[in-house]
Amino acid sequence: MLADFVWKAHHSMIIDNVSDFTHAYLHRKFKPFTDAKLTRLETIGDQVQVAYDTKVGRGRISGLLIDREAVNTNSMELCYEYPYQWSNTDDKIKSYCFVLPIDAQTTRAFFLFYFKGFKVPLLPLALPRWAMDPILKIARHTLVRPLLQEDGDAVEAEQDGYNAFWSAPIAELNPAVHAFQDLTIRKWEEFLASEGGGEQRVRLPVQQAE
Repeated sequence: MLADFVWKAHHSMIIDNVSDFTHAYLHRKFKPFTDAKLTRLETIGDQVQVAYDTKVGRGRISGLLIDREAVNTNSMELCYEYPYQWSNTDDKIKSYCFVLPIDAQTTRAFFLFYFKGFKVPLLPLALPRWAMDPILKIARHTLVRPLLQEDGDAVEAEQDGYNAFWSAPIAELNPAVHAFQDLTIRKWEEFLASEGGGEQRVRLPVQQAE
């Protein structure tokens, strides 16, 4: 399943948002994840590897389709593998996010989802492969796009806030987001160095949560 959007936000804000599972309240209607706890955070080369203990797919619709007997939906692996992001739930549910900067404050975001299989709602029976395509088409418009648009609204509001208060410290509770930002900044600095240094960039202060 593929979904794409054009959002008025810097590409790094989109990566930070879709990799940060502390904003379950934003998705309280669809509940793609709830009760997330960060269990792993490690930067290896151009990867920030993250793991969460979280309840995946507990929404009113998704909860009926996911076979919890066959899929461990209590944890998720996630990685910002510069320049894209991916997630993996028990090798049965996977997603990828690719970002295409249009300008400094506009980004086209592409989301690609893979599902190993669904079950027949309310029955312990696997859904036939021929039935998955029409269900995915319906889900794309009724569930996936509205869910992702909530992220789009959030990052556009974040961009507006940054534009208004760009010199203020940034309050960020999730340490994984700092790691995502550090990787993005490092890759930008590597690019500047490859171009002969470029002009000096000043990092904004980040307010760490106590």
